[in-house]
Amino acid sequence: MVLPTLSPEELANLLDALFQNLDTATPEFGAQVWYELAVEESGRRAGSADGAAHGVA
Repeated sequence: MVLPTLSPEELANLLDALFQNLDTATPEFGAQVWYELAVEESGRRAGSADGAAHGVA
């Protein structure tokens, strides 16, 4: 999956864009799933000592 390869800034930008998309009357198909995966990746990074992604999203 691509999420572990994103820089912290890229992941934050993606989360922001997905959230904004979900906050519309007609969000893009699949945006909810991508948002949930990105939140999981963000949490995984926050839980690691060095901030790096571990595992597969």
